[in-house]
Amino acid sequence: LHGLGDTIDVDEAINELLYSAGVRFYQDWYGSGLAGGLGSMDYSRPIVDGGSGSEATQMPRTAREAVRRQAFRAAVALLKPLELKMLEAVVLNEKTVREVAVGVTGIGRLVNAQKEAMALLVSGLRRLVREYGLAQMPMAA
Repeated sequence: LHGLGDTIDVDEAINELLYSAGVRFYQDWYGSGLAGGLGSMDYSRPIVDGGSGSEATQMPRTAREAVRRQAFRAAVALLKPLELKMLEAVVLNEKTVREVAVGVTGIGRLVNAQKEAMALLVSGLRRLVREYGLAQMPMAA
């Protein structure tokens, strides 16, 4: 979770859960094949999918990739749209809350935008904690 420093929440135990949920979200995304990734095209193989090249439209290459893709899509489905935007920006695209706060929230004043952006990020991470079964305690979003 780039740009957050060590603290997402003041409670150390909750902070660890939120961080773990963010890491899992990233791992599911990256492992799903939806991240693109580095690689080269094998021009000797025939193009059978229309040649769009978009990772999102391609079938998973492995069973592990299919499982990760299913887990990632399930997590995305439970997030509110602005929570998803924050998670995409901060967790997947490694931006800081400060960098994306105004754009995601639409709030013009940076201080207020950052507070709202952080609240959206924490809310989304709390949903993921529940989704991934990381906490035995209730994690209200």
